[in-house]
Amino acid sequence: MHIFSWILFILLVVSILIVCSQIQIELEYQREGKADDGYIRIKALYGLIRYTMRISEMDVDVSSKGVSYTSGWNAEAGKSTVESEKSKENVSWSGFKRAQENFAETLERVQDLYPLIRYFCSKICCKNLEWKTQVGTGDAAEAGVLTGLVWGIKSFLISAVGNYIKWKKPPEIDVIPHFNQLAFNMYFHSILCFRVWHAIVVVTRLWIQMRKGRERTWQASTPFKA
Repeated sequence: MHIFSWILFILLVVSILIVCSQIQIELEYQREGKADDGYIRIKALYGLIRYTMRISEMDVDVSSKGVSYTSGWNAEAGKSTVESEKSKENVSWSGFKRAQENFAETLERVQDLYPLIRYFCSKICCKNLEWKTQVGTGDAAEAGVLTGLVWGIKSFLISAVGNYIKWKKPPEIDVIPHFNQLAFNMYFHSILCFRVWHAIVVVTRLWIQMRKGRERTWQASTPFKA
């Protein structure tokens, strides 16, 4: 009985350490000319578990194919490492359309989705955000207009989430115009972290709301029988 109590105590302590631990997501993307390079790095359980996905050679086909890229990943758990080979991936425009339809369906089922998103954003801490862009069309007037447009888009996106996310330091944003040459280069780097407990709360509330949404849909589609 004494050993069983100690086992329960150890499991309780481990569970508390897990739910109170942080998940850190680091995003980096760089485009220079036609060369792409980026990665998504995830750390969990105080750095014991690490997952890295690297993306390179991104190509956008406006006609039909969508977005294609070369990716590879590696995962670490303690001293063990698993690594994949690089592979060519493709996301078609129809895939983006299906994702949009799935989001619209989720929005219909979950009545308080936006408040739930705002709640989760308020629990996210941004340790670093650096977003620099170089734009140019070869015409000075057009480059000036494009620079103002990019500035407006960046300012809107930062202000949209800036009221909810906690910032460790102010974001570094810059747009550099090229007046005499065609250019579109970008560097983006961000480090976000949140606690496992907050993710569990959001997923649980989302699951409950989706169940309620399915019940409402079923009741609305079922004819009333006297």
